[in-house]
Formats: sequence, structure tokens, C-alpha cells
Amino acid sequence: MKKTVVTCVTAILCVIAVCVSSVLGTSKIADAKVEAAKYAPSGSVNTVSGGASYADNLDSDVPADVPVDSDVPADTATDGQDATAADGSTSTDTDTPASTGSTGTSSSGTSASSGTASSKPSSTAEILNYFNTAVNKVKTSSKGGVKNYEKNTQAGTFTLTGPFKKLSGVINGLVEKNMGEKKGHTNLKLSKADMKTYFPVENETWSSKLTTSNISSATLAEKNGKYVITVQVKPDASSTNTTHGTGNHGKAFNIVQVSTILENAGPLKSMLEGNVKIGYHNGKIVATIDPKTGNLTHINYYYVWDLDVTAAGSNVKAPFGIESDFTINW
Repeated sequence: MKKTVVTCVTAILCVIAVCVSSVLGTSKIADAKVEAAKYAPSGSVNTVSGGASYADNLDSDVPADVPVDSDVPADTATDGQDATAADGSTSTDTDTPASTGSTGTSSSGTSASSGTASSKPSSTAEILNYFNTAVNKVKTSSKGGVKNYEKNTQAGTFTLTGPFKKLSGVINGLVEKNMGEKKGHTNLKLSKADMKTYFPVENETWSSKLTTSNISSATLAEKNGKYVITVQVKPDASSTNTTHGTGNHGKAFNIVQVSTILENAGPLKSMLEGNVKIGYHNGKIVATIDPKTGNLTHINYYYVWDLDVTAAGSNVKAPFGIESDFTINW
């Protein structure tokens, strides 16, 4: 999980915990103040109103002067976001494969690895199988690559109910200061060993376990002599148990997991356990593959994850988008 996202979400949960503590009258208020101050972005959301410090405003009663702005406009991330292929072309989001060409029976892409052109996959199953073969070779056979960038965005309107509505100004400020391109992950050179750590699925030996039941579509277009495959992944309902290799998005993306968020919540973990859920939707993968070799040369990932926190009869729902982009060397 991305450090920027961890910091942002932890700060949000700390603010929520203060509100919950106030409602429930628990003894966690002081811990929440300390944690919120700890994770507040340095030099960013230092004031809420009237020049008061961020931590000072986190008392047991949410200050009345915190801006109540429950509607937040969607940021740059959008449904069906287009991704640019390595050859500079832009993939389009279609439900029907573009340019099916001659029909072929090869679905594994294994003949392409021998250096000869393989039959072009056409059906959804063939295209997905071809993609899986290509992307799963990255960690085992590539020489490494480059992580071109990683971007975190607010992907829609935040929904806050009950007392949480008064926290909208603080939460919006935290999100605004923590979104954008992740520092240190722009043009990041990756060795062959680094690929296991950074390339999806992170810290796993594989990159895709997608089946046709996990996707809504898989299309293929030919551009500049390359295959550009676009895979749209089905949504996953919010859950307290999100892990790699499960659901739909967990089989191909570096998903944000509930366990990681709780591990970074400090003394608030016990209060938040069972109250934090994450769902996923709008998952889209655009891969450029050389049909002469079957090697994946460029890939773009985008998905939206929904943070869902319910406590003391109140609820916060916050959608975030993550886009990551890689170039692979062979």
C-alpha cells in the first residue's frame, strides 16, 4: 500500500475517532489527538479556522466553526479513464474488440515467445489468457523496468452522515494535501529484483490471476504493430477482509487493504477494527504487448477504492483513485 495514502487515511481515521470518542464518551480522545497531530501533513493542514492549530481543534466536541462542506467535487480521476500506451497512442474504452483481424486459435501466446508471430486472440477468453501469459512473464523473465508514475486522486464526492458532517472541512483539507503524484515514484528505475516488490501484484510472484468471471470485458486493438489490450474488472463490494488473490481487483492490482490501514492506526486500531471496510470499482488495465515476442512493454493500471467507516451510528464514505504506469525492459 502506498505511503502517501496510508498517511492521508490514517489522519482521516484519527479525526473520525475523535468524533466517535465524543459520541461514545470513550477514553481514546487523547490518543486520537496525538495520532491526528502525528499524521497531519507537515506544513499543510495546520489551521482549521481562526489560526488555531489542527491538533488544538481536535477536542472532544467538534468545533462549530469547522467548515461544513459535505459535497466535494470529483477530482481528476474519472470512470473509464483513458491510458496512453508506450507508443504514444491512446487506448479507448470499448465493449467490442477493435479490429479482430484474422481469426486465430492460439489463446496462450506461448508461440509468440519463440520469436514468431502468433495468431491474434479474438474472443474474451483468448484475449485475457494472452494478457495473463504476458503479464505473468514480467516478474520471471524481464530485465526490470521503470515505474513512470503513481497518482492518487479523490475519485468522487465524499459522503458523511451524522456528527461526521462537521468533519468535512478537515477531511477535505487532508485529502487535498495528500493527493497527487507520489514523490520518489516518478521515473523510478526497477531492477529485476525490484519487480516483485513494486510491480502488481506487489510482493507476490505473480501479476494476474484474473479469469473471465472477474472481468466485464477484454478487448484488443492493433496500434503501430503492437497489441493494446484493455481489461475492465468487475467491482468488489465493501469488505473488512481484503487480500491479494481474492475478489476481482485483488487478482491483478496493488489493492489498498483494510489490514494495512489498521496497522497504521496506532492506538486507535482497537476502536476502528470491524468498522473499516474497503470496496473497489472501475478497475482498468491497459497493456501494450509485442506480438512478435509476446513480451509486455508498457502497462497502465487504474482503479477506485472506497473507504467506508461506520461508527456511533454515523458513516463516512470516501472514494480514492490510484493510477500507476510502468515500462518493461527485456
